[in-house]
Parts: sequence; structure tokens; C-alpha cells
Amino acid sequence: MKVIINGRFLIHRVTGVERYAREILSELDKIIEPEGIEMAVPPEVKDIPTYKNIKVVKLGKLHNRLWEHLSFPWYVHKNKGISLNLCNVAPLPAPGIVCIHDVKVKATPQYFSKKFLLWYDLLLGNATKRARKIITVSEFSKSEIVKYFQINPDKITVIPNAWQHYKKIEYDEDALNKYDLKKNNYYFSMCSLEPNKNFRWIAEEAKRNPNCVFAVAGSINKSK
Repeated sequence: MKVIINGRFLIHRVTGVERYAREILSELDKIIEPEGIEMAVPPEVKDIPTYKNIKVVKLGKLHNRLWEHLSFPWYVHKNKGISLNLCNVAPLPAPGIVCIHDVKVKATPQYFSKKFLLWYDLLLGNATKRARKIITVSEFSKSEIVKYFQINPDKITVIPNAWQHYKKIEYDEDALNKYDLKKNNYYFSMCSLEPNKNFRWIAEEAKRNPNCVFAVAGSINKSK
């Protein structure tokens, strides 16, 4: 059965889950046979990573979520494949293998709109019940998925986040000067600036340690 990757994540800016997908596929591309795995992408994707062995197919006329829930699963079905979804969501008709990074919509529902909660409750509920396999990034996330969706933990495999891609980035001394930071003399946190990311704890620690420097980098996801 051919594995067909859901490439909708390529239409998004790169945050944590998109980075995870990109790096997993970059490494997977090194160890598979040529065209042993396909990635299907929506027609609006312009920046497609270069792969040696993963075959990339641009398909359909629909876009974004409609593409994910109609065009993509139809292509998977037509090719008798199984979908691989690395960014939390999977098509309702064919969840296949899905990576669920967290279940924050269950653990901290107060931080999300009612519409967002309903949609993700449907997606995650469908995926946890019908997916052939679930991937997640930590033992904690695995325990949370089991806790909130009452599924067999044997169905879940942990494939952790990694750091090796940072080796590709050259050190830039000017970055410290730009933000008036001194080397080895500050605490740094980087992620999207959402309430569930525990920035309140960072703020409280900063208040308790006024002589220490806390640097935060990230962006706000306004869609939630």
C-alpha cells in the first residue's frame, strides 16, 4: 500500500508543526526507494521542497480545507494508498496515519473560539477513532491523547521533535547586538505567542528575577 503524504501544510507559514513535517520528510527522503512515497499538494502551493526520492504531485482544482477533505482523500482512494498527515489534522474520509502534536483544544479550551473548538473536536475525534496509526511528539502528548479520547495507547507511536536542523543555521553575532543581548546572559523562548504556551509562567519568573534578561520570539495566530 502506497503512503501518500498530505501536503496542505505547504500553504502555511512555517511554525512548529510545519517545521516538524518538513524535517521529517527531509530525512525520510534520504532512506526510501525512489518514488516509494508520494506527496500530494494543493494547486495553490508555490514553494515545494526539492526531494530526491519523494514524488510530488500537484492535484485538483479545490483549495485549502476543501482540497484536504475532498480532492486529497479521493486521490488516496483512487491509488489504493494510505494518507500520512503530519500537522494535527487529517481528511475526514481517510485519516490514515496522523501526527497529533497536542490536544490543547481539550486541555485548555478557554483559549479558543467556540467555532475552532467544534471543528477541531470533530477532526481529532475522527482521527483518534478511525486512523490506522497515530504519531505524537512526546510521552506527555501521548498520555493526553489517551486521557481525552480514551484510545488504546498501543495505537500511538512517539516520534519526538528534533534539533539537528539547527546545524544548518549559521551563528549570527549581530542578532544579539540588534536586541541588546549579551552572550550566555539571557533566557530565551521561541514559539507562537498563544496563551496555552505558558508565557504567563515566563512573565512571572521575569518579575521574580528582575536582574535577569528574558527574551521571547514568536508570533500570534489570529485565527484562533
